[in-house]
Order: sequence, then structure tokens, then C-alpha cells
Amino acid sequence: MNKVIINVTISHFVLGQGIQCTSDIDPFYLDVKDLDNPMEIKKAIAEYCEEWASWETRYDANVEDFILEFWHGDDRIGKALLSDYFDYMRD
Repeated sequence: MNKVIINVTISHFVLGQGIQCTSDIDPFYLDVKDLDNPMEIKKAIAEYCEEWASWETRYDANVEDFILEFWHGDDRIGKALLSDYFDYMRD
């Protein structure tokens, strides 16, 4: 099956100060046919965020948060707040 690379960036957002920094993080691969299926993209993004969150320690989302953005080439195909995945984070 043909796969495409999905690049991922993470931005640290601080309340009252905006975006502090943006970094590239580990990409993932998606089946080409799934690029035309919004539900498959949403599922892949959720799985990625769950995994990424499992490596993180919980933080105060009232003060800061992290925004993950997912890119296929120059097209952003999705984004998510890491705080939406608190249930997967470590205490």
C-alpha cells in the first residue's frame, strides 16, 4: 500500500503571551487513500495525540497549552490541543 508522510509541528502557547515556540516533532505515515477520508485523518490524528500525550506529564492548561498541527506537504490537514488528551498523560 502507498503511504505518505504526515509532518507534525508542536507549538507552545502561554496565556497572555501567545505562541512561544514551534518545533517539528516525529512525523507519521498515512495510507494515500486515507487522505481523501476526513474520518480516517481524524482517527490517525487522535491516535498520534494519544501516544504523544502518554509521554507527557499533566500541566495547567489554564496557563499554557500545546497545539499540534498536521501537514501533508504545505497543506494543514488537522490540528489538536494536547490538553484534549489529558486522560492519556502521566500524573
